[in-house]
Amino acid sequence: MVTGLVVSNLENLLPAFQSTPLEVQFRKAVREARIKAATSNHPVYLRFDDVAEEFQVVDRAPASEEDMDAPVITNPEVTVEFFPVPAEAEGGLGRTSDVDWDEPLPQLQFHPSGVSQPAQVRFRWRTGEESVLSLDPFSSGPLASKELFE
Repeated sequence: MVTGLVVSNLENLLPAFQSTPLEVQFRKAVREARIKAATSNHPVYLRFDDVAEEFQVVDRAPASEEDMDAPVITNPEVTVEFFPVPAEAEGGLGRTSDVDWDEPLPQLQFHPSGVSQPAQVRFRWRTGEESVLSLDPFSSGPLASKELFE
């Protein structure tokens, strides 16, 4: 009986590990992107649509910045940004000069081999709450860590 109470209240006991519906959508979109890349045998891209507040899996990268333009939303409910994560210095490529590590990416790329870009995804709500999920490039999930900021 005690086990049943603990399990049923686990989400209340561990608030740092609770997922918002948007984070759940992100996990589903990552799975969809990986599967689509593998079955189509070409890279696919994951974007966040600010207007619809949803993730989109698309078959091609934008040809230009104009393809990425969307209506400007003042005071959106949530903003989602993808940030690149550099490879480890030991045994990896380290930081390269052609990447601005503090500049958000317009999208994430998923390869047919199952590999994705190493990235962190920042969710920022209008209330000021923020959470960051780390995307494992080799498995594209489960998301390696979640950090909450107040």
